[in-house]
Amino acid sequence: MLSAPHDESPPIVTGSQRKVVYSPRKGKSTPIPVVGLAVLVLSAGVAWFMVGSGSQGPNKWVNRLPEVALDQLSERATSLVAGCVEAIQLNPEDAEGWGLLGRVYLAHQFAGPASECFQVAWELDQDNFKWPYSLVMAEPGSEEAIDYCRQAIELCPHEGIEIRCRLAELYFGSGDLAKSREALETVIEIVPDYPRANMMLAQIYLQDGQIQKGIQQAELVLQSQPDRREALRFLSQAHFRLGNSEKSSEYAIQSDKPGAFDPAWDDLLYQEAMSLRRDVNRIVQEAMRLPASRVEQKLKILREAVAEEPHEPNWHGFLGQTLLKSRRYSEAESVLKNGIGLHPLSASLHYSLGLVFLNQKKLDLGIKSLQEAVKIKPDFDRALTDLGIAYRENQQAAQAIQSLQKAISIFPGNLRAKLNLGVTCEMTGDLSGAAQAYRQCLALDPNSGDVHLLLGKILLQSVETQREAEMHLEKAKELNLGINGLQK
Repeated sequence: MLSAPHDESPPIVTGSQRKVVYSPRKGKSTPIPVVGLAVLVLSAGVAWFMVGSGSQGPNKWVNRLPEVALDQLSERATSLVAGCVEAIQLNPEDAEGWGLLGRVYLAHQFAGPASECFQVAWELDQDNFKWPYSLVMAEPGSEEAIDYCRQAIELCPHEGIEIRCRLAELYFGSGDLAKSREALETVIEIVPDYPRANMMLAQIYLQDGQIQKGIQQAELVLQSQPDRREALRFLSQAHFRLGNSEKSSEYAIQSDKPGAFDPAWDDLLYQEAMSLRRDVNRIVQEAMRLPASRVEQKLKILREAVAEEPHEPNWHGFLGQTLLKSRRYSEAESVLKNGIGLHPLSASLHYSLGLVFLNQKKLDLGIKSLQEAVKIKPDFDRALTDLGIAYRENQQAAQAIQSLQKAISIFPGNLRAKLNLGVTCEMTGDLSGAAQAYRQCLALDPNSGDVHLLLGKILLQSVETQREAEMHLEKAKELNLGINGLQK
């Protein structure tokens, strides 16, 4: 039987609801209410007329204002953009004005126009580290991102810890582990217990086969962030590789507790940009906290969020998942397909759509959507788990076993994948493999009466394991659970 859907959407971006503008020619930002944009426009106009309104110089900057289709944005966001554009038209050589417009575009996911604004700001203010780093935020996957990041570090008036971490992540993504480690070690020399650097260094050690060192770095992360899910999952996987099944199980269970989550890493400039988002973000956060009894109110808010910000994949995902949990499959399918049309590379949207299809018994379509999610995000263990279940339901046992084993290799604490692996092995007649999978389940959850029952029934079929079978069956009886309660 298919499981209830999982929420694998990216975390909601949080941040101040105040709008932020910047005083011209200052190195640090000064938050003021968005109504201050009018003051910015007027003051910029005064400065512009005092300098002069010659057409040649200023127009070369104004002509570089990007053309952006803002028809999908709310009136609030459109007004904010218009105020920034007007300020630039009045004072085209104000780098901070261009930077503000770039941050507004970045906050509303117009990465291309944001990059154009940051590039102009950098040309006008060549000694300010904010502009090359802003280009990194707008173009994290570009070939120039590493160079931008290095230049930002050279220009930064302080240690630039956040920027060095971003540089390390860029090197890591490009496969240059040596340079990534070098950047991280510089950060750790400055702040030894800096969680972001220690978490990334743990990943590098794991890839290098230095598992014990990776464990030490991840444990440092937990000292300051004990509920960081990423670190708990890492430690579960690392201890599994070392053969420490008890420790691996302990961390796996902790990582699946409701309080475990991955808060965003500190990044001042990014947070400043995100503070320019509209307040839809806050409304959605409140909606997602509503209990199941108030699902209609939650759906109303999420529908409004999608209507106001159709370019935001999270809103489509949250609405689609909520509709799925409410068994409104037709509407969920429509919402998620619309979201995928706008964001074809969103693994979470493809995953949710796959669950919608599976719950409608459309196995072929469900498998196709889950395959797409895994293609986009190869380490998506939850999608791999559900893909394995779908393969089994579709009588594709070999593919099911392969998918479930891959999910377990990514996260050894994946109890659901191990349980379904056991069921699939048993279905194919591989009783030894099934018994092994069930034993691994009991290592994670020793009080699962269903698994004790499943394992006991298998062991009964062999004379050599009769006593062990009776022990498991007796345990299942004590827990007062039967095969009908099995949750796959």
